[in-house]
Amino acid sequence: LKTSDAGASWVPKSIGTTQSLISIDFVNDSVGFISDINSKILRTTDIGENWIVRHIDIDIFIPRIDFLNEMTGYVVGYRSGSIGVIAKTNDGGLTWTQQYLNNSRQLIDVSFFNDSVGIIVGNFGIILKTTNSGNNWFTQNSGTLKNLRGIDFPDENTGYLTGDSGIFIKTTNKGASWTSIVMDQNLVRSLVDCYFWSADSGIVVGGYNTSSYSNGYAVVLITYNGGATWQRVFISNRSGEWCWKISFVSRQIGYVSIERHSGFSYFLKTTNGGQNW
Repeated sequence: LKTSDAGASWVPKSIGTTQSLISIDFVNDSVGFISDINSKILRTTDIGENWIVRHIDIDIFIPRIDFLNEMTGYVVGYRSGSIGVIAKTNDGGLTWTQQYLNNSRQLIDVSFFNDSVGIIVGNFGIILKTTNSGNNWFTQNSGTLKNLRGIDFPDENTGYLTGDSGIFIKTTNKGASWTSIVMDQNLVRSLVDCYFWSADSGIVVGGYNTSSYSNGYAVVLITYNGGATWQRVFISNRSGEWCWKISFVSRQIGYVSIERHSGFSYFLKTTNGGQNW
C-alpha cells in the first residue's frame, strides 16, 4: 500500500509477489527495499510505483533489512531449526554473501549507525556487533535470555534494546556493556520496538496483556530521561493486538504499525512528537 497524503488514504500496489511482506527500508525519497517471507528482496527506484524482485540465494526468513545506501545492505533472519543468518549485498540486492551463521539463535533486528559499526539482536538475549562492515561479528553480554526484538541508536554511544517480558536494555559506551532497566508491568508486558530522538527522549511500543498475545492491547510509552521513568501515552481499546514497528519522518510526525490477532489492520499516527496518537 502507498499513501501520498500522510496516511489519510492508501492505494494498493502490485509488486510481483504474493508472499507476506515483513520489513521495509527506504534510503532516500526514491529508493527503497522490502523483504518477503520467501528469501526475496523487492527494490523500487520511483517512490514505490514499481518494484523489481531480487532473489537471495540463501535459505533465510527475513524479519529485518537495513540498507545503508542504494547499494549496501544487510538482511538478518533465520532458517529452520532456529539457525540465525546474516547476509550482505554491495550491489543493491543483486547478489548476497552470507556473513554469519548461528546454530541456535534466531536473529530479529539490525541497526548500523555508520558504514562500519552495527548491532544485531535476536532470541535468547543474543547481541552481535561488528566494527568492520560485517566482515566479523562478535557476541556481547546482554544480561538476559529473553528474546530481543528492537534496536535504536540515537547516537554512536547511546543505544537501546527492547524485547519480550518488557525487557529494556541500555548502553552508553557503544555497546561495550549493557544495563537492564526495569519496566513497570502495570504499563507494559512486552516490548517490540523503540525509537529515540536523542539520548534521553524516545518511545517504546509493544503490548499489555495478562496471558497471551490473543488478548493483548497495543501500548506506546514515552520517556524524557533515558528510560529512568515512563509515561504511557496510548493503549488500544481493542484486544488481540500489539504495537509492532515505528517510523518517524520528522521530530513531530511518526507512525506505529499494529499487529492484529485477527480482523482489520491499523496503524497509529502522532503529529506532536509522540504525546498523542
